[in-house]
Amino acid sequence: MSNFPLKPPNSSDHSSSYSSQSPNKKAKKKHKKKMRKQEERERVKKSREEMEQERKEVEENLVAHEMLSRSEEFAPEKIGMLEKYCKVHYKAKKEGVEEEELSEGETLKYEVGDKSWSALWGASPDDDALTKLHNEIIGFLRICGPTLRNINLRKKIFFFTKMFVKEVLPDCVIKVSGSTAIMTYLTRSPIDVVLFFPNKTSSEAKNAQLLVEASKKEDWIYTCTLINGKIKNSKLVVNICFNKGAAITVIPVFKKFLLFYPELKYLLVVIKAFLKTRGLHLAYRGGMSSFVLTILIISYLQQIKKENFDRDILLSEHLFSFFHLYGVKFNYDDLGISIRGAGEYFLRSSRDWVSKDKFHSTTLCVENPQDISIDVGKGVYKIYQVRNAFESAYEYMRLSGPGKDSLLKDIIGDLTTI
Repeated sequence: MSNFPLKPPNSSDHSSSYSSQSPNKKAKKKHKKKMRKQEERERVKKSREEMEQERKEVEENLVAHEMLSRSEEFAPEKIGMLEKYCKVHYKAKKEGVEEEELSEGETLKYEVGDKSWSALWGASPDDDALTKLHNEIIGFLRICGPTLRNINLRKKIFFFTKMFVKEVLPDCVIKVSGSTAIMTYLTRSPIDVVLFFPNKTSSEAKNAQLLVEASKKEDWIYTCTLINGKIKNSKLVVNICFNKGAAITVIPVFKKFLLFYPELKYLLVVIKAFLKTRGLHLAYRGGMSSFVLTILIISYLQQIKKENFDRDILLSEHLFSFFHLYGVKFNYDDLGISIRGAGEYFLRSSRDWVSKDKFHSTTLCVENPQDISIDVGKGVYKIYQVRNAFESAYEYMRLSGPGKDSLLKDIIGDLTTI
């Protein structure tokens, strides 16, 4: 078999093939090549910009996280403490069977669509009424209570608020208080902040006015009054008060109760929503504040534990019993409430705590757990409106039959207001 030598390329044929192409085709090909290179450059540039932006965000988040972690007023480990210990599980219909809760960081989407409200909150249509309501209460806390996104938002707002206040009033000490501090807030509940001035005394009105004037120069504050500040791009409000030491010292007390009674935070968030939809949650309008409501629920749980110490009670049963106690049974005219020790009721007359205010309205009587000489319930002059609301909820639960899409939704009311 003979080997044939490779034929050298014919330069004339090669040149003729290119010359046969029209100038228009050459220009188009050149333009396409140029566009591809330009697109590639833009893609690389965009990718670099995105990486740089991501790097900056990571650095900013790390700086903010580090500063927040060092803050004794709003430390992340304090925020997450209660969730670790206070667990109440979803219940299956069969007795003794428990379903696992959602893993940490996993949340339910607040999208109804074709789903029923009970399914949205984690309840099964096959469950009996009490089990279904129990699961709805757990799901309600996960959606309308402290979520991971809302916690991070509140951290950032507190951080910015602290920096802003420190620039205006550098000598003050800033602490977060209220439901934000003990993680029992509704999604849109305000962030309560307390300012202290340990080294000197100053006028609260003057300090408040300084904050209002300074807030006009801050683009992240939408409005600011002597009462509160509304944050841009958020439905949250920051409430600032001065030298209210009791608001801070009560936090560890409530945290201990939250650890001892896992049911407390679930009941608290649901009943707060119940009162809010009826306009009975504002203390300055005679309603029941979160502080007073927390004491009422603790007192109820203390009494229940005395009667049913070994029994596992569903959250739905707790809610029903709470409405029955404070909507039907409790004697507001003669009795006061104390949660010191194992908890007790006492006669108002024994402490000369009158049952009516100067406008002859019956008030609630609740002992301050840290100072037994203070009645923190005397400002709740709409207590009989609250009682009537509790009684109506109790009667509705008692008379409701099976087949309800969501009993909890019917009990709470207009969910758009919470």
